[in-house]
Amino acid sequence: MKLAIMVALAVAAVLVTAPVLADRVIFAPTGTVLGGGDIRVEAAVGSGDNLDKVYWAGIGLQRLEVSAFRLENSDWLHHLLPGGLSTRAASRFDLGSELVGKESLDVVNAELAVLPETTLTPGIGLGVWDISDQTRDGRGFFVAASKVLPATKEVPLPIHDIRVHVGAGIQGIEGLFAGAEASLPLGFRVYAEYFQNELNVAVGWKVLPAVQLKGYLLDGEPFVGLQISSPL
Repeated sequence: MKLAIMVALAVAAVLVTAPVLADRVIFAPTGTVLGGGDIRVEAAVGSGDNLDKVYWAGIGLQRLEVSAFRLENSDWLHHLLPGGLSTRAASRFDLGSELVGKESLDVVNAELAVLPETTLTPGIGLGVWDISDQTRDGRGFFVAASKVLPATKEVPLPIHDIRVHVGAGIQGIEGLFAGAEASLPLGFRVYAEYFQNELNVAVGWKVLPAVQLKGYLLDGEPFVGLQISSPL
Protein backbone atom coordinates (compact mmCIF):
# COMPACT_ATOMS: atom_id res chain seq x y z
CA MET A 1 0.00 0.00 0.00
CA LYS A 2 1.39 3.41 -0.91
CA LEU A 3 2.39 5.67 1.96
CA ALA A 4 -0.01 8.38 0.75
CA ILE A 5 -2.91 5.94 0.82
CA MET A 6 -1.91 4.81 4.33
CA VAL A 7 -1.92 8.42 5.53
CA ALA A 8 -5.34 9.01 3.97
CA LEU A 9 -6.71 5.89 5.63
CA ALA A 10 -5.21 6.99 8.91
CA VAL A 11 -6.98 10.35 8.68
CA ALA A 12 -10.28 8.64 7.95
CA ALA A 13 -9.80 6.18 10.79
CA VAL A 14 -9.05 8.92 13.28
CA LEU A 15 -11.99 11.06 12.24
CA VAL A 16 -14.37 8.11 12.50
CA THR A 17 -13.13 6.56 15.73
CA ALA A 18 -11.98 9.83 17.39
CA PRO A 19 -8.82 8.40 18.86
CA VAL A 20 -5.73 10.10 18.16
CA LEU A 21 0.13 11.35 17.44
CA ALA A 22 1.75 14.65 18.04
CA ASP A 23 4.55 16.77 16.80
CA ARG A 24 7.72 14.94 17.83
CA VAL A 25 11.19 15.34 19.28
CA ILE A 26 12.92 12.89 16.89
CA PHE A 27 10.68 9.84 16.99
CA ALA A 28 9.06 10.45 20.39
CA PRO A 29 5.62 12.13 20.48
CA THR A 30 5.16 15.42 22.31
CA GLY A 31 2.17 17.06 23.95
CA THR A 32 1.69 19.50 21.08
CA VAL A 33 0.60 19.04 17.48
CA LEU A 34 1.29 20.92 14.26
CA GLY A 35 -1.13 23.77 13.63
CA GLY A 36 -3.88 23.52 11.05
CA GLY A 37 -2.35 23.49 7.57
CA ASP A 38 1.24 23.23 8.85
CA ILE A 39 3.56 20.56 7.49
CA ARG A 40 6.91 19.15 8.56
CA VAL A 41 9.01 16.87 6.37
CA GLU A 42 12.42 15.46 7.15
CA ALA A 43 14.88 13.00 5.63
CA ALA A 44 18.11 11.53 6.97
CA VAL A 45 20.71 9.12 5.63
CA GLY A 46 23.19 7.06 7.63
CA SER A 47 26.89 6.55 7.09
CA GLY A 48 26.88 2.74 6.95
CA ASP A 49 27.52 0.56 3.92
CA ASN A 50 23.78 0.09 3.34
CA LEU A 51 23.03 3.83 3.47
CA ASP A 52 20.23 3.49 6.00
CA LYS A 53 17.50 6.07 5.42
CA VAL A 54 14.74 7.56 7.57
CA TYR A 55 11.92 9.79 6.31
CA TRP A 56 9.39 11.70 8.44
CA ALA A 57 6.26 13.64 7.41
CA GLY A 58 3.49 15.31 9.38
CA ILE A 59 0.49 17.51 8.65
CA GLY A 60 -1.63 19.52 11.06
CA LEU A 61 -5.43 19.46 10.79
CA GLN A 62 -6.52 21.97 13.44
CA ARG A 63 -6.14 20.10 16.76
CA LEU A 64 -5.28 16.85 14.99
CA GLU A 65 -1.94 15.81 13.53
CA VAL A 66 -1.35 12.85 11.25
CA SER A 67 2.26 11.78 10.76
CA ALA A 68 4.31 8.94 9.35
CA PHE A 69 7.87 7.79 9.14
CA ARG A 70 9.63 5.30 6.87
CA LEU A 71 12.75 3.30 7.61
CA GLU A 72 14.84 1.86 4.78
CA ASN A 73 17.75 -0.56 5.35
CA SER A 74 17.81 0.63 8.94
CA ASP A 75 19.03 -1.12 12.09
CA TRP A 76 15.88 0.31 13.66
CA LEU A 77 13.93 -2.31 11.70
CA HIS A 78 14.98 -5.10 14.04
CA HIS A 79 13.21 -3.23 16.84
CA LEU A 80 10.06 -2.67 14.82
CA LEU A 81 9.37 -5.47 12.35
CA PRO A 82 6.70 -8.07 13.18
CA GLY A 83 7.94 -11.03 15.20
CA GLY A 84 11.32 -9.45 15.91
CA LEU A 85 12.73 -10.67 12.57
CA SER A 86 16.24 -9.61 11.69
CA THR A 87 16.61 -7.14 8.82
CA ARG A 88 18.14 -9.83 6.58
CA ALA A 89 15.22 -12.20 7.17
CA ALA A 90 12.72 -9.39 6.62
CA SER A 91 13.73 -8.28 3.14
CA ARG A 92 10.25 -8.95 1.79
CA PHE A 93 8.45 -6.89 4.42
CA ASP A 94 8.09 -3.91 2.07
CA LEU A 95 4.98 -2.62 3.89
CA GLY A 96 4.09 -0.03 1.30
CA SER A 97 7.45 0.79 -0.24
CA GLU A 98 7.20 -1.65 -3.19
CA LEU A 99 10.98 -1.47 -3.57
CA VAL A 100 12.23 -4.94 -4.50
CA GLY A 101 15.25 -5.95 -2.47
CA LYS A 102 14.87 -3.03 -0.06
CA GLU A 103 14.06 -3.49 3.59
CA SER A 104 11.59 -0.82 4.63
CA LEU A 105 8.81 -0.09 7.05
CA ASP A 106 6.12 2.60 7.07
CA VAL A 107 4.60 3.64 10.40
CA VAL A 108 1.54 5.93 10.50
CA ASN A 109 0.45 7.75 13.64
CA ALA A 110 -2.11 10.32 14.76
CA GLU A 111 -2.49 12.64 17.75
CA LEU A 112 -5.19 14.91 19.14
CA ALA A 113 -4.34 17.99 21.22
CA VAL A 114 -6.62 17.82 24.26
CA LEU A 115 -5.13 20.70 26.29
CA PRO A 116 -3.20 23.67 24.87
CA GLU A 117 -0.03 24.83 26.53
CA THR A 118 -0.40 27.95 28.69
CA THR A 119 1.85 29.87 31.05
CA LEU A 120 0.82 27.59 33.89
CA THR A 121 -0.13 24.31 32.23
CA PRO A 122 1.59 21.97 29.76
CA GLY A 123 0.21 21.02 26.40
CA ILE A 124 -1.27 17.54 26.52
CA GLY A 125 -1.98 15.19 23.64
CA LEU A 126 -3.46 11.73 23.23
CA GLY A 127 -2.37 9.55 20.36
CA VAL A 128 -2.14 6.31 18.48
CA TRP A 129 1.22 4.92 17.34
CA ASP A 130 1.34 2.57 14.33
CA ILE A 131 -2.33 2.81 13.34
CA SER A 132 -1.99 0.07 10.71
CA ASP A 133 -0.46 -2.34 13.26
CA GLN A 134 2.65 -3.16 11.19
CA THR A 135 5.43 -3.12 13.77
CA ARG A 136 6.65 -5.92 16.00
CA ASP A 137 4.97 -4.55 19.12
CA GLY A 138 1.88 -3.44 17.23
CA ARG A 139 -0.46 -0.52 17.72
CA GLY A 140 0.27 1.64 20.76
CA PHE A 141 -1.60 4.30 22.68
CA PHE A 142 0.01 7.18 24.55
CA VAL A 143 -0.40 10.40 26.45
CA ALA A 144 2.27 13.10 26.19
CA ALA A 145 2.84 16.47 27.85
CA SER A 146 5.09 19.36 26.77
CA LYS A 147 6.12 22.61 28.45
CA VAL A 148 8.48 25.49 27.82
CA LEU A 149 10.68 26.22 30.82
CA PRO A 150 9.81 29.90 31.35
CA ALA A 151 12.64 30.63 33.81
CA THR A 152 15.26 30.14 31.09
CA LYS A 153 14.02 33.26 29.31
CA GLU A 154 15.28 35.40 32.20
CA VAL A 155 18.66 33.69 32.67
CA PRO A 156 21.59 35.18 30.69
CA LEU A 157 22.73 31.88 29.18
CA PRO A 158 23.49 30.98 25.55
CA ILE A 159 20.83 28.25 25.69
CA HIS A 160 17.18 29.34 25.53
CA ASP A 161 13.69 28.25 24.47
CA ILE A 162 14.05 25.00 26.39
CA ARG A 163 11.12 22.62 25.99
CA VAL A 164 10.68 19.38 27.89
CA HIS A 165 8.44 16.47 26.94
CA VAL A 166 7.28 13.46 28.94
CA GLY A 167 4.83 10.70 28.15
CA ALA A 168 3.73 7.16 28.72
CA GLY A 169 2.37 4.48 26.43
CA ILE A 170 0.83 1.04 26.47
CA GLN A 171 0.93 -1.91 24.08
CA GLY A 172 3.10 -0.84 21.11
CA ILE A 173 4.81 1.97 23.05
CA GLU A 174 6.94 0.65 25.90
CA GLY A 175 6.22 2.54 29.10
CA LEU A 176 7.68 5.96 29.84
CA PHE A 177 9.43 8.20 27.33
CA ALA A 178 10.92 11.69 27.56
CA GLY A 179 12.69 14.33 25.52
CA ALA A 180 14.00 17.89 25.48
CA GLU A 181 14.99 20.52 22.95
CA ALA A 182 16.65 23.92 23.18
CA SER A 183 17.95 26.73 21.00
CA LEU A 184 21.57 27.86 20.86
CA PRO A 185 23.23 30.90 19.25
CA LEU A 186 23.81 31.13 15.50
CA GLY A 187 20.59 29.30 14.62
CA PHE A 188 21.43 25.96 16.22
CA ARG A 189 18.88 23.78 18.02
CA VAL A 190 19.55 20.55 19.95
CA TYR A 191 17.18 17.61 20.53
CA ALA A 192 17.40 14.55 22.77
CA GLU A 193 14.95 11.77 23.59
CA TYR A 194 14.59 8.43 25.31
CA PHE A 195 11.98 6.44 23.40
CA GLN A 196 11.29 2.74 22.90
CA ASN A 197 14.29 1.99 25.13
CA GLU A 198 16.65 3.89 22.83
CA LEU A 199 18.51 7.19 23.23
CA ASN A 200 18.52 9.50 20.21
CA VAL A 201 20.02 12.98 19.81
CA ALA A 202 20.09 15.55 17.02
CA VAL A 203 21.52 18.98 16.25
CA GLY A 204 19.84 21.27 13.75
CA TRP A 205 21.17 24.43 12.09
CA LYS A 206 18.61 26.84 10.65
CA VAL A 207 19.92 27.90 7.25
CA LEU A 208 16.58 29.46 6.20
CA PRO A 209 13.48 30.32 8.28
CA ALA A 210 11.82 27.01 7.37
CA VAL A 211 14.90 24.84 6.71
CA GLN A 212 17.26 23.05 9.10
CA LEU A 213 20.33 20.99 8.28
CA LYS A 214 20.53 18.24 10.91
CA GLY A 215 22.92 15.68 12.30
CA TYR A 216 21.66 12.75 14.36
CA LEU A 217 22.75 9.85 16.52
CA LEU A 218 19.94 7.30 16.27
CA ASP A 219 20.61 4.44 18.68
CA GLY A 220 24.31 5.33 18.39
CA GLU A 221 24.36 5.42 14.57
CA PRO A 222 25.26 8.73 12.85
CA PHE A 223 22.89 10.26 10.29
CA VAL A 224 22.73 13.56 8.40
CA GLY A 225 19.59 15.12 6.98
CA LEU A 226 17.32 18.04 6.20
CA GLN A 227 14.09 19.27 7.80
CA ILE A 228 11.58 21.60 6.13
CA SER A 229 8.65 23.11 8.01
CA SER A 230 6.12 25.46 6.45
CA PRO A 231 2.38 26.14 6.30
CA LEU A 232 0.43 24.75 3.34
